[in-house]
Amino acid sequence: MPYVIVALTLGILAALSLAAERRWRMHARLPMQWGVRGQVNWTAPRRIALAFTPTLAAVMLFGPLVLSDTAITRPIAIGSAAFIFAHLLHLALLARWHRKTSAEHAVKTR
Repeated sequence: MPYVIVALTLGILAALSLAAERRWRMHARLPMQWGVRGQVNWTAPRRIALAFTPTLAAVMLFGPLVLSDTAITRPIAIGSAAFIFAHLLHLALLARWHRKTSAEHAVKTR
């Protein structure tokens, strides 16, 4: 069962990233971190930014599966939910950033 949870989690994360890749194709770089006032602290190339959470989830979730002999379904499920939540939060912040930068660009081009 833990393998199914991890596979579903990685599938969800990959699907979210692929949709975001298509949505924000016009941006070469995407924000990875924001300051307390909402300013972008640093960015990464778009594909790296969108692959970061799924890659980290694969490493962090498969490690315990491979190294453990016992049933660890609950910790895997909690970790999976945390990774999905974190990725959704990052994508929501990216959507807000995109709307803000698009509005600023529209004002500049008038």
